[in-house]
Amino acid sequence: MITEVKRIGTRDQLERALDAIVTQATGGIALAAMNLTTGETVSHNGDRPMPTASVFKLPLLVEVFRQAECGLLNLDERVEVKADDLLAGSGILRDLGPGLKPTLRDLATLMIVVSDNSASNLLLDRAGGPERVNATMRDLGLASIMIHRRIAFGTALARGSVAEAAPNDLMHLAGMLARDELVSPAACRAMKAILARQRHLDQASRFIAYQPHASDPARRERIRVFNKTGMSQGLRADTGIIELQGDVVISYSVVNNAGADDSYRNEHPGDITNALVGRILVEYWWPGAWVAERAVWPSPYVDDFFAAAGL
Repeated sequence: MITEVKRIGTRDQLERALDAIVTQATGGIALAAMNLTTGETVSHNGDRPMPTASVFKLPLLVEVFRQAECGLLNLDERVEVKADDLLAGSGILRDLGPGLKPTLRDLATLMIVVSDNSASNLLLDRAGGPERVNATMRDLGLASIMIHRRIAFGTALARGSVAEAAPNDLMHLAGMLARDELVSPAACRAMKAILARQRHLDQASRFIAYQPHASDPARRERIRVFNKTGMSQGLRADTGIIELQGDVVISYSVVNNAGADDSYRNEHPGDITNALVGRILVEYWWPGAWVAERAVWPSPYVDDFFAAAGL
């Protein structure tokens, strides 16, 4: 094991790297991150409300578990999925026949793990609609987190963004979750267990050596990620928690709008932009000796970025 010199080892290098990402991004970008171990923060347009795409499903998850803790919802209650409930876009329920009766816990899992839109609308309705979630976010001091409507496509109901939030507030929501400060410690553990199974890992965690399926527990636990991503045409968003070797915990939120590219391809520039943010945060806050192969995946995108930024 050969210890290396960090390219992002000082605050000045971090700021230079973030400035370079912002400069090369083809659309608007806002981000916020905190090292929960030390309290150090970084932000760029962190107070700017931005569309969240499916990241709004994280505050909805919090509200569902809050109501379950209060006895207003029973997570074991079964809900019949009817033909009218099936929605286009991300998820799996749309590919199955109507008549299934998943529990509310199942719907919450589908909403996060595969970002199921049908499950999300069912849960939003069952939880009392957008205003109920928004009220809870206000009670938490996170007033910028606002859900505007149910998910809809191709109708008058689909006008405007589903939800919006400032990255600073989403970062703080993730930080509360990491500290077991939302609802109850048991509820936080249950929510993180769902978030840890999230399948869309092509944004902030794309270039970090996260191996949730490794057979070796040491490799599996070296880096842990609990997150929710979102995408809508050119917009890409990601909010969550990154744990590094059990020593450093990062809460983060990043959103960017790549503009004209409204494709959903794997190499979307918005994905790469958010991935570079995650990559440099991990290098900057990595605890102990820096050995790149233990912390991050090699990538020509990263190499080209560092070369262009002079880092």
